[in-house]
Amino acid sequence: MLLKKINTVLAAAFILFILWFGGEFILRPETTAPGFGLPSWPSGDGDGDGFLIIKGIRDVVLALVLGILLVTGHRRALGWVLLVEALAAYGDMTTVLAHHGSVATALGVHGLTATLMVVNGLLIMRETRKAAAAPATPATQPAY
Repeated sequence: MLLKKINTVLAAAFILFILWFGGEFILRPETTAPGFGLPSWPSGDGDGDGFLIIKGIRDVVLALVLGILLVTGHRRALGWVLLVEALAAYGDMTTVLAHHGSVATALGVHGLTATLMVVNGLLIMRETRKAAAAPATPATQPAY
């Protein structure tokens, strides 16, 4: 039970975090972009803003998927989706590294986020596997 509560809090924290930075990329791409870790961004009359907004929309949608699974109680699916969505953060990490961006940001932000998502996803999968393996106890019936 405690593991389930911890996993729920961690999943909720990831959802809120992803919603926050996704929203930042949508609302303020020019000020949020430097924190992504790449060495340079398009400048001028909003050349790159569209791509940054797309990144923000991607992040918000990923967070909403996680949120729906968490709220509806589909915990096993939530675990799987956390594992799969971690690939986006690992992809961001790889992109920053491949384009000679900040290694500290690549590993400390994107890599750490992805790894924590994987750990949380695996914990949720473990929790749901144990619940599925537990013997079902028949509910007591009221006496009539």
